[in-house]
Amino acid sequence: MDNIIEFVLFISVDTDEKRKKEIKESIEQVNSLNDYIITINYLDDILDQIQSVNDPKRFVEEGKIEINKQDGILKYGENGILVNISANSLKDLYDRYRDKGLFEQNFRYYIRNKKIDTNIRESLKKKRKNFWFLNNGIIISCKDFREDGDNIKLWDFSVVNGCQTTTLIGEYKGKNENDDFLLPCKIVKSESKNETAISRFMSEIAEASNSQKPISDRDLKANRPEQRNLQKMLKDEEPFIYLEIKRGEKVKRGIENWQKIKNDELGQFILSLNLQQPGTARSGKRKIFSSDRTYRSVFLRNHNKNNILDLLKIRDYYNSYVDRQLKADKFVDLEQESVARNGKFIVSALIGLFIKNKRNLISFNGYSKNENWAIELQEDNLEDHLFSQNYIKDDFELKLNGLFQLIIMELSNLYKMREKEEKNVSNFFKTDNKYQNIIIKHFIDSIFNNEYRMKEVNDYLEIFE
Repeated sequence: MDNIIEFVLFISVDTDEKRKKEIKESIEQVNSLNDYIITINYLDDILDQIQSVNDPKRFVEEGKIEINKQDGILKYGENGILVNISANSLKDLYDRYRDKGLFEQNFRYYIRNKKIDTNIRESLKKKRKNFWFLNNGIIISCKDFREDGDNIKLWDFSVVNGCQTTTLIGEYKGKNENDDFLLPCKIVKSESKNETAISRFMSEIAEASNSQKPISDRDLKANRPEQRNLQKMLKDEEPFIYLEIKRGEKVKRGIENWQKIKNDELGQFILSLNLQQPGTARSGKRKIFSSDRTYRSVFLRNHNKNNILDLLKIRDYYNSYVDRQLKADKFVDLEQESVARNGKFIVSALIGLFIKNKRNLISFNGYSKNENWAIELQEDNLEDHLFSQNYIKDDFELKLNGLFQLIIMELSNLYKMREKEEKNVSNFFKTDNKYQNIIIKHFIDSIFNNEYRMKEVNDYLEIFE
């Protein structure tokens, strides 16, 4: 897929539609911006986005949409209808509620796709009369609805399919933007009045109606309670952590890069460091959401914010360390460089192993003969801070970088010893079996059982006491 570059302009005042149109047209005339997607946010847009990030609504509490009664209404009992709706009425819903729950029950928010977006905009510009034939329409799921003349009244509702269509209709600006047209809309509600059952019903409708689109297992878990609870827990108190659980979600501005992470990447770090499964973290990322067992171990656990904060710091420090080493050309050979580039999860797993050993959470005595050793290794027992809260020396980053360097060098040496057995470094880090039976064994033999080398390691590990 081609990279999409978006030019976003923030204007901290409000103005009328005529002036907004003039500004947009002026920017579009700049030739150097022809290949960019242009987005302009005025004061009201900025305030709405801040509100939606700080206090996202689960549904739109109440609204209505205009229908064409002459085309008739196809009913499915008391819980579903199929109607033709007014595009202008849909645009009004978008203007009012786009950041107030209108898309909250969808698996993802609007994600720009230049090819598809261009086709829809072309239809809006030149083929409005044929839009009904050219578009699949939208699905609205709600707690309740009622026919009211030329309108359908809706309560606790959300667009669960058709986010892209709704957004592009809502944002379209052109000479014919007020020319109304019709598009198909299915409106459904749950038979149950129970809140949990309603949420489950909406999730099922969203999953089924999106099944023919490029939707991932991660998308299908986006509205799960444990995802929302984890997101809320991480952002409720400082330091603020923004966890993206849904693609296209708006990110709070003004926070550091290390404070932002997607739930799939967070799952990778929990798997690698806490649960000692770096192979699955690296090559089986989809398994985090597709395997019920893996998903439960990663997300249906007792999350500790301090622990997650330190995971994110390790990720940030490691990325910064590798970037600096690459820019300064300080890796001694291609093997070390390849280990550093590909070893993020193996390195974090080994740091977790060092911490577990230091805190007496795991023993290496007779590990190769102990059938329960793998279970002990993967136990989720790093429950709070990883970093020491009492370390006051000013060499914290120096020691952490020293640990990174030691692990990378040792992995590189091990890889060179096994070069005939391994296709490449990436393949070497691919499975939990190799991590447990080859990499850990090597570190036990060459470091943990070596008094001199453990003295060096323990000096680095002071930052984790």
